[in-house]
Amino acid sequence: MINVTTATTRELVDFYNEHAERPVKKFANRATAERRVQAMIDELYPKADDEKRAEAQRRAWANPEVKAARSRRQHVKVDGVTYRSVKQAFEQLNLPLTKHIKFRGELKALGHVEAFGHNWMIVDAG
Repeated sequence: MINVTTATTRELVDFYNEHAERPVKKFANRATAERRVQAMIDELYPKADDEKRAEAQRRAWANPEVKAARSRRQHVKVDGVTYRSVKQAFEQLNLPLTKHIKFRGELKALGHVEAFGHNWMIVDAG
């Protein structure tokens, strides 16, 4: 396998010509060579969806702001009682679990909501 970013332009041309139906003598520029060879690699060696997702997650976690936001743990307080998760609160309050994921997103976005006959609030864990 060739590393598109570290290979020489000659190596990119050679790799491309080994796998292309129509060989080239040269590319218009380095960026074009990298783009076309990477597209060829992606076609020849498709990654599974979970590999792509894992790679995207690794890149996201490398961002300090994303890492800090994802590492922050929160609980939910319902009518003054703290639960470790919205799901746990739904279970304890006998609310329909099929609605907890969508509701969690809404609650996180707003921080405080009155819903299902209760007063909900996001609170930091710890």
